[in-house]
Amino acid sequence: MGDDAYDDPGRKRAGRAGVSAFTRSDWAIPAALIGLLIVPMMAGVLLYDDAPGGNGLWLARLLVGSAISVSLVLGFAAIRRRDLAAHRAWMIRAYALCVAAGTQALTEVIAEALLGVDDASKSLGATAGWVINAAIAEWIIRRPARRRTRPRLRAAAARVRP
Repeated sequence: MGDDAYDDPGRKRAGRAGVSAFTRSDWAIPAALIGLLIVPMMAGVLLYDDAPGGNGLWLARLLVGSAISVSLVLGFAAIRRRDLAAHRAWMIRAYALCVAAGTQALTEVIAEALLGVDDASKSLGATAGWVINAAIAEWIIRRPARRRTRPRLRAAAARVRP
């Protein structure tokens, strides 16, 4: 019975700590560091003559890339303080800005249909995608918490009522 590693409570705790350490150090921190490279990728790499969207889109990319980086750093600082609510909020903000490409596909088509194909419509369409995603993220963060009950409890409560 003592041969099994799971019979020893000390080994169980060590195993859970190992899983937690794996989660933090093996993928989360490198992924966040890669995320911090978004600013140069979005702004600096795309600095060339005749870049689509012109200076307006370059400025929007610089601002959004900076907002992503700030959100990741503040989210990391929040989790180090064990402030899970702040960490969740900052990570939702960063994620919403990072995945805006799907929204931009729709908003750029609409902008080009309304304004024609030029730098202004490209810039406006891309920026609208980021604004929409940021607004939805803020709504998700600030909406009132829903009261969650387990389905079994609701079913049991329904049987008790006459």
